[in-house]
Amino acid sequence: MYTVRKAEKKDVKGIVKRENSCFSTPETEESIYTFLKSKTFFIDVIEDEGAVTGHCIYFFVPDNAEIISLAVSPEKRRMGFGRDLVYSVIEKAKANGCKEVFLEVRKSNEAAIALYNSIGFHQVGERKNLYSKPEEDGLIMQYII
Repeated sequence: MYTVRKAEKKDVKGIVKRENSCFSTPETEESIYTFLKSKTFFIDVIEDEGAVTGHCIYFFVPDNAEIISLAVSPEKRRMGFGRDLVYSVIEKAKANGCKEVFLEVRKSNEAAIALYNSIGFHQVGERKNLYSKPEEDGLIMQYII
């Protein structure tokens, strides 16, 4: 059995480790602590049998939300954890009066794009050279609530 919950200080090291294993330009421990203290940014984690296996960093602005990081431990992928984290953000966005949820994803990240499309996101734009290490374009995706 697993649950989605708000991240706590005890989760920071695991979040940073997962960021490092999933992304070429990961969030740092300092930035994660800053997000935890923020009134604008939020971090949710998914805990499975006592172990945190994924996280999602996001924020709200008037009328919309944006997911800035979604990561699931490699050995726990394709089990629905990422999907449930995204659905949790969508539900919170609805509760906060948002009309849309946005995110950016590497153009080559076919697995993530397929996940987002299956949830109901669609591409609304592209940003040239958005990512580094390696340099790559990013797709802007939108979910309409």
